Amino acid sequence: MLFMYFLVLIFGILINYFVIKNYNNLNLNILLDKEYSKPQSFHKHPVLCFGGSSIYILFLIIFLLFDLKFLNHFFLLATVSFFIGLLDDFKIKLRPFFRLMLIFILFFASIKFLNININYLNVNFLNEIFKDYYYLKLFFVTLCFVFIINGSNFIDGFNGLLTIHALIILSIVNFINYYFSNYDLLIFGVISFSAILSFAFFNFPKAKLFLGDSGSYLIGTLISYLIIQTSNYNPNIPSFFFCCLLYYLFFEVFFSFIRKLFYEKKNPLIPDKNHLHMLFFSITKKKVKFFNSNFSTGFYLNAIYTLTLIPIFYFYNNIFFLKYYFFILLTFYSFYYYKLRKWK
Repeated sequence: MLFMYFLVLIFGILINYFVIKNYNNLNLNILLDKEYSKPQSFHKHPVLCFGGSSIYILFLIIFLLFDLKFLNHFFLLATVSFFIGLLDDFKIKLRPFFRLMLIFILFFASIKFLNININYLNVNFLNEIFKDYYYLKLFFVTLCFVFIINGSNFIDGFNGLLTIHALIILSIVNFINYYFSNYDLLIFGVISFSAILSFAFFNFPKAKLFLGDSGSYLIGTLISYLIIQTSNYNPNIPSFFFCCLLYYLFFEVFFSFIRKLFYEKKNPLIPDKNHLHMLFFSITKKKVKFFNSNFSTGFYLNAIYTLTLIPIFYFYNNIFFLKYYFFILLTFYSFYYYKLRKWK
């Protein structure tokens, strides 16, 4: 199996290198990101949005060559999210509300077809409700996917920010599955880690490739799926452990929606430049020499994220602590955002 992980990594690197050198001959110029005026754009030269395609190609090859338990289910979800994101990469613009509804409807149908389920939550009243109302539970599972997919898309924009964030989450999830001997899930998780790592070499610290919407949607889908399955296969770990693990991606969406709708009085679905990572970059690039580059934002914020997770490893099975710590993390995010906004 180690050979397969190494093969995925090397083959992914070769695909990305070949495309970078030959995208003109391959007629992939349409995937060049030249929209410098977008709120999330911080680059000054065209960059190829091929990262999502390279990761998807790797999953496609593995899907065709190997019969892996979890990949068979995941590949349908990956295909849905990848091609919705690819529309934007191909400059086919959808209205934000229509795109959100398209993601929700297609994922709702796919999750029902695949019978993807969250077995148990450490919130008793939700368990009781979901026990009697199947479609309400299906709606909740779909909402979990939609939040993390959009959170991944929101934080994508700085070199390595989403990529490193995903690798950190996958490392933790893979360790859990290794420790508790869930080897089928571990195999899928390590293959996923190798696929993303093969792209990371071309995105951090200097970006020769971007993920594009296809890549951020695909990574968001992968994280959501792995977290749900890991939670189901490790019932001794409280669900609030995984809530803490996902707090940045989840709360980035929730906080941004509330901020735009009630504080700034504007359409919450329209992109802007007031996300936490954008505020951090715009402030620190003027004051601290080390933080004046694109990639340093991704490095710093992921370092802070990693440090905030340390306590959950000491209390990984303490439901009481994890519940309160989850809300501490949300408070920390809110306070940090407030201070950045005030400084700006």
